[in-house]
Amino acid sequence: MRWCGFLITVLIFQIAFSSFAEEKKENFILSFDEVIERSLQMSLDVSNSKIDEKIKSTQQAKTFAQMSPKLSAAWNYSRYDSAIPFLNDQGVQETDKDGQPRFIRPLNSSSGSITILQPLTGFLAGLAGALIDGVRKAKSRLGTQEIKMNVAFSAAMAYRQVQQAEAIYAIAEDRVALAEKQRKEAQISFRLGRLSKSDALRLEVLVGQAKVETANTKANFENMQAQLLNILDYQADRIFQFEKIPDAKHVDIVVAVPTLVEAKANAAVDRFDLKVARLNQKELEQSSLLPLLSILPNINAFVRFEHNFGQTGLFSLPKTQVMGLSLDWAIWDGGDRFLSRRILQLESYKVKNQVAALERQLSLNVLKARSDLVAAQDVLALQKAMFLQSEEAYRGMYERFRLGALSVTELLQAENTLNSTRVDLVKAVTDLDIKNMLLQKAMGKSRPISVL
Repeated sequence: MRWCGFLITVLIFQIAFSSFAEEKKENFILSFDEVIERSLQMSLDVSNSKIDEKIKSTQQAKTFAQMSPKLSAAWNYSRYDSAIPFLNDQGVQETDKDGQPRFIRPLNSSSGSITILQPLTGFLAGLAGALIDGVRKAKSRLGTQEIKMNVAFSAAMAYRQVQQAEAIYAIAEDRVALAEKQRKEAQISFRLGRLSKSDALRLEVLVGQAKVETANTKANFENMQAQLLNILDYQADRIFQFEKIPDAKHVDIVVAVPTLVEAKANAAVDRFDLKVARLNQKELEQSSLLPLLSILPNINAFVRFEHNFGQTGLFSLPKTQVMGLSLDWAIWDGGDRFLSRRILQLESYKVKNQVAALERQLSLNVLKARSDLVAAQDVLALQKAMFLQSEEAYRGMYERFRLGALSVTELLQAENTLNSTRVDLVKAVTDLDIKNMLLQKAMGKSRPISVL
């Protein structure tokens, strides 16, 4: 009995804890800023771009390493079939100062050496290569910032679309509740003889249509939510709540629209893709110097320390130190280096034209994004006015319907107009913020700033 009581207590505790955890999970509100931060943390594109930055940094370090002195070691061992002694004029083998016999070639020979090599003219080419690697490193850093910008704006706009879908789903649910209320009132009016059977059936059909629309909007909301959670690397079955869209009926949403001159000036300075294009041109200009540096002779300075182990031959010493220079010069290669430099110069001119074309395109993109934002502001104002008018008209027509002075058809038309303008107002609010973020992106802003 004690064990049964203990197990029941544990079971009750687990059920209570699970319910509490589920309640906590359902009450978690995913905010606009949290979506952006989470998307940046979980983006594989951002992670790969950071790895690419490290690769470029390592490549630059490798170039510097190639300019540093090189240290090498060698060891040699040889054994001959016989030794060749060193004989004097009388045919007697000579000895050294320690009394050891001397050989022209000893039976065994063993030697080792250590060499320090420093490239001289190669140092200039290495320095130019390091400068080019620095440009590539800067390009990689800008590429990471551009990817982070794209991820942040994509997540922010996906969040607004989820909010829009959720608000439209809520409107559809409200319509179902209203249709159910109208159906009950119609049944009473039909029993009292104030409403025809056909009109009562129309209201029955309206309930079904409202439920179908609710099912469709719910499916759309769930799909949008699943896409957002996939971006954030959350499980699709996790339940989140989202911030509510401001009610434009009671709140004035104001967007500070920059002038066209300001917007274009910001884009010319802040756009990451434009900065990368300019660095591409700089990289090609610096790379065109490498063929000229390859014309120089390859000069290396070296120091070598040699040591012979065991017996030495006639022409070898126990220890040797050597210092010197080595030169290798490819004087003529058929013009390959000059042609390579010419190709790089032409590529640089081509990239320069691409930069100019990109500047023109960005100017056009800013113009379009700004025009879309101004239009979205006007649309929001018009949708708000239309919604307020349709809401007032519906209240009056509904009172007339209750008094029997209006047909069901006319009431349903007014209701459809009200629901349509309510949905359009929600879309206008979210579209305004999305258009605002698109202008920010066109201007080169790294993070979206919402007006909601």
